[in-house]
Amino acid sequence: MTSSANATHLLIDAHVHLHDCFDLSQFLAAARSNFHQQQRQQKLQQPAIGFLLLTEIQGVHAFADLARNRSQLNQQLKNWEILATQEDCSLRFVHSSGQVILVMAGRQVVTQEKIELLTLVTDKVVPDGLSLQKSIESAIAADSIIVLPWGVGKWVGKRGQIVQDYLAQQSNLFFVGDNGNRPGFWPLPSFTQQHRTLPGTDPLALAAEVNRPGSYGFAVEAPADWKQNTERPGEALKQLLRSPTVKIEGYGRSQSVWRFIKNQSLLRMS
Repeated sequence: MTSSANATHLLIDAHVHLHDCFDLSQFLAAARSNFHQQQRQQKLQQPAIGFLLLTEIQGVHAFADLARNRSQLNQQLKNWEILATQEDCSLRFVHSSGQVILVMAGRQVVTQEKIELLTLVTDKVVPDGLSLQKSIESAIAADSIIVLPWGVGKWVGKRGQIVQDYLAQQSNLFFVGDNGNRPGFWPLPSFTQQHRTLPGTDPLALAAEVNRPGSYGFAVEAPADWKQNTERPGEALKQLLRSPTVKIEGYGRSQSVWRFIKNQSLLRMS
């Protein structure tokens, strides 16, 4: 990433699940380590701000639990302090080293057509089971970042055609979502090439996946005065990503064939 003088660098994982099988301390330590590794690899001169954009499924409310139990967690967590912001969709996690990770509320929605939709940086819930059109209208009303995410076998056949048609009709409204579970031999469909992509890890509900958050995502460069917006970081992030001139640079490696097969087998056994 080409670095401008005095710029604020953001490292963002745009598809994060905080599963029940994850230990919160290990989850945060892994994210901090993964963001720090990306900062070294990109040779950033100034400390980057890490973002974990939650994509919670129906019935899961991990972000709300973090916000509600913040005082208790601050007594339990070693080397971390959770701070509220001036908006309901974000929490600031500050490490004793000074490293900052911002955790943002968001949902993973399944539409009537069995298409997945991510509504990022919002605490508003779009219910499952609505048509894709109604889901999108609800996501717009929630002022969310709207992402149509890649998934194993989810962009083929009739569903793939629906996604392709929507992207063609609303090219400026949607982002495409890539994730770290996509194996290297399986490229994104060609119809995604004209759309901006927000990658994320999409950690699976397997205990070992707790170490993945922050390892697959994207980097953006914000203006030097961006840090002045840290009391409303979600709003600032949405404005930044919606800018047609912002440069989004993905990072991280696609999954190996062996790990892809192993994880898919473990998921079917669980």
